[in-house]
Amino acid sequence: MTKLLLKLTIVVFGVIIFTCLTARAFGEQQAVKPAMRGFREGCQAAVDVCWYGITINQTPISEAINKLQGHSYFFVSDSTKPSAQNYEDKNLPCSVDFIYEYATVNGLVIQCHGLQVGDWINQFGVPDAVGQYHDVLYYNRKTEMRLKIQGALTPQSPIVEFILYVPRAFTEYGYDWRGFAPRWRYCQLNTFNPCT
Repeated sequence: MTKLLLKLTIVVFGVIIFTCLTARAFGEQQAVKPAMRGFREGCQAAVDVCWYGITINQTPISEAINKLQGHSYFFVSDSTKPSAQNYEDKNLPCSVDFIYEYATVNGLVIQCHGLQVGDWINQFGVPDAVGQYHDVLYYNRKTEMRLKIQGALTPQSPIVEFILYVPRAFTEYGYDWRGFAPRWRYCQLNTFNPCT
């Protein structure tokens, strides 16, 4: 009887491990949100941060517009040609605005529904800084990124928009990342620039 239970336990344990490993492998291949999937699609060979094949300071604006128009869920706009789609269309998961000069994309301003801080941290790690008003996260890496969040700073906080390459107009003083602490705690930890 003991041998039978041992064999049954080993078989059940093996099936459970196989199921867990298969689920994990499948889950790691799937990006939950269209915004996060954009960092994989068309970016396999990219050295720098890229979104749906658009690399900052490398991709021509005409090519970038063509790449995104291939996806039915994007509202695309640039400063010279306004789109016919309505920006307030709630059926579109993402909207994109280009920052460009001399026909090359210098930055992207992207707004997506349902994107949370935890999704972003799983992809890029913890941010380098938190904005002075505790509603912006900064990544100061090869490609600078700025995330505007809504509400308290938690992994479930919705990301209102993210910008790849941060122009000077969007920079503000930031506190070093200290985790998901409330604003008052950031104020205590950063005595050289206390909150107002």
